Amino acid sequence: NEDLPAPPGASEPCQQLRVTGTEAQVAAALSMIDQLLASPLGSELPLSSQRSDLAIGAPAEPSAAVTEQRAVPKSQVSRLIGPGGATIRRLRDTSRAFIKIDNEDLPAP
Repeated sequence: NEDLPAPPGASEPCQQLRVTGTEAQVAAALSMIDQLLASPLGSELPLSSQRSDLAIGAPAEPSAAVTEQRAVPKSQVSRLIGPGGATIRRLRDTSRAFIKIDNEDLPAP
């Protein structure tokens, strides 16, 4: 596993987030993830996260797939997963991207 830099201001362990799909699917997923993590605790996914025409499409062909990786503070991972995995399922369904959060901690900066 390649160590990723922690998000600015993070001083806690992070976990690696990987988002794979077409460029549009990955962009849609990362946008929703950014909005979710920037929203107040207890907030649901923003209404703008409804499935958009941009993200709708067939799964990416292996040669057309792109993968983006980010370090997410461990304290924020549960917000991405949600109760019973509901939030990450909604992110996946809405963006049609493959989203994975590794269980291993990345070192704190």
